[in-house]
Amino acid sequence: MQLTGSGHHQTLLGSRNEVNLKFFTDSESHTNIFSAGPTKQTNAANTSAGAQRKAPGRSFSSVRHQRFFLHLMISILMEGFWLELNPIRLMTLKTSTQPPKTSTRTTLFKGQTTSRHVDARGSIGLKPQASSTMIGVWGGSFLSNKTHGVEEWQIPERGSALSTPGKRPLVMLTLTVVFMLSMRLLRYIVLVVQVRSENKTTVLIPPITQLTLSEPKPVFKYVKAFAPATVANLGPGFDFLGCAVNGLGDLVTAQVCETVPAGDIMIESITGDEGRLSCVSGENCAGIAGKATLELLGVQSVGISLTLHKGLPLGSGLGSSAASAAAAAAAVNGLFGSILSKAQLVQAGLESEATVSGYHADNVAPSLMGGFILVRSYTPLHLIPLAFPEDKPLVFVLVIPEFEAPTKEMRAVLPKEITMKKHIANCSQASALVTAILQGDSHLLGAALSSDTIVEPQRAPLIPGMGAVTAAAKNAGAYGCTISGAGPTAVAITNSEEQGKLIGAAMVDAFASHGGLRATAYVSKLDNEGARIVEKH
Repeated sequence: MQLTGSGHHQTLLGSRNEVNLKFFTDSESHTNIFSAGPTKQTNAANTSAGAQRKAPGRSFSSVRHQRFFLHLMISILMEGFWLELNPIRLMTLKTSTQPPKTSTRTTLFKGQTTSRHVDARGSIGLKPQASSTMIGVWGGSFLSNKTHGVEEWQIPERGSALSTPGKRPLVMLTLTVVFMLSMRLLRYIVLVVQVRSENKTTVLIPPITQLTLSEPKPVFKYVKAFAPATVANLGPGFDFLGCAVNGLGDLVTAQVCETVPAGDIMIESITGDEGRLSCVSGENCAGIAGKATLELLGVQSVGISLTLHKGLPLGSGLGSSAASAAAAAAAVNGLFGSILSKAQLVQAGLESEATVSGYHADNVAPSLMGGFILVRSYTPLHLIPLAFPEDKPLVFVLVIPEFEAPTKEMRAVLPKEITMKKHIANCSQASALVTAILQGDSHLLGAALSSDTIVEPQRAPLIPGMGAVTAAAKNAGAYGCTISGAGPTAVAITNSEEQGKLIGAAMVDAFASHGGLRATAYVSKLDNEGARIVEKH
């Protein structure tokens, strides 16, 4: 998403033909405008190749580099195309291929004179005298060769023999129309390229590098790890705030296997997924995270075999893929004595998430580290744990309908641009979320997570009955209710388990009566531990 705003332009002053090329980009209409024309002599410092500047507040990314030079190349081609099809030049070539024996001065336009140049190939062009200014001719200087001399050329006046109506004017008119249509076609092609490039999100994923000084040796032969479910976004905290909840989660076992190639991962079996997940390690969240963990450890002498048990339904909005990645990273790390910290393992989890649902840490970070996690930045990765006071009550009501909402599809409906009003409103509510967490205020937490004006309004209509479920939760006493992650799970906030059960029942009924969906309710608390080893030997 990006805020609406005005476009920017960049100017490249080049020495070739002293052409001033301007490239304008309008972020709202995706409009490109080219203009080229003769310019005055400029300072050498301004025409150097290093004179390119970044527009204030905008990133001059590799995509923009490619687009800029694409425009530059097309402009140069159009300039050359025009010079080749210049009607005046065509008329001159058709009139004579040899210089006239006598040269006479004439007026091209009022107050303007021209002279004739002949190059080594016999090409003929027109060049304005130093004392005149040529207008109506597209930018750039014409080909010339002083060894052939410079002779002034007379443009025939109306009514002369050379201007007699015939085929030449029709040909020139046709070529001019063809040129204009070609230029419009080129602009359309550039427009399509730009729109497609704008729709592609470029994410720079840092490479996995070894974090240990030397390759560690296995400490255990078998390790089983558990990673909890997570609630991401929490309303206005889209992609930067999430928390772990207890009860639900995935289990991964890891063991050293002599039949697996050294430094590699093999997935032996997967249960709880109804046969939907791939056992190919490079196509599975657990396999990708396990492999990345080996690279972080610098392990190259042994291979690892994994098994995965899915305790979370796929596409539920509870961080199913993140839990698998977190459990695998913790299990593999556990085989070598848990050398890496949980925060360091987040990079392995991100490697997995980037393949499956996108490069975001608001699920995998809390699943590994536990509690509330704020993602301050990705380059560099900066995670901030937010401690909810343990003596303050906080209960999550999770209602999971029998409806799947894949993360990538739910992200596709999000707006690309938002108004300043919505931006300010969500920033205010996100700040209230952080304040509520640090103060242990469950009332404020519920109110803030129910106030998203950007993401939830786009996703809620895609989940049958979600509007009625939110209303039912609040009517049953919830402090607030929103979509967990990408959905379809609905999460409500309260301060007691007893009240949570009543709220859950009301939400299940709303899913059935208004959405036609069967649903299951869970009452959970905050999981402050995150991924942990539950068995090892």
